[in-house]
Amino acid sequence: MTPVLWWALLDPLTSLRALLVQRRSTTPLPYESAWRQARLERCPDEMVYQLHTHRPTPDPRP
Repeated sequence: MTPVLWWALLDPLTSLRALLVQRRSTTPLPYESAWRQARLERCPDEMVYQLHTHRPTPDPRP
């Protein structure tokens, strides 16, 4: 299953809000970014989890 389908099944309200955010955006906005933005509007305490998932992985090569 794709992440978009999981999001729609597990949290349909946030998914609908993400579509609204995406359509109201003046610049092209990927659905994933719109979904995260809509989720943080409803649950700001999840910012810690979002920051953790967007950290770049360090390059193991010296």
